[in-house]
Amino acid sequence: MNPLRFKLSLPKRPTPGSTLDVKFQASFKKGDFALRLEDEGLSNTTVKSAPVDVDVVASYLSEIRYGVVPQLYTAKQGKTGKTK
Repeated sequence: MNPLRFKLSLPKRPTPGSTLDVKFQASFKKGDFALRLEDEGLSNTTVKSAPVDVDVVASYLSEIRYGVVPQLYTAKQGKTGKTK
């Protein structure tokens, strides 16, 4: 099983020439990702609905987009963590 998974959802009928809002989901399982996620405020501690800002970089063809996505982080120390 691959520990990294990424899902991208596009609108069914985008309007030609308009900007495109895309939903995405990333999953990190059965791996050690703590050091890479800690600077986003996603630490190995028990928290519920803690506000965090997650930096996101996406590239497609020759375009690179960057954004900060506000999330709520819930985790149990040493077990699980997720944002919404």
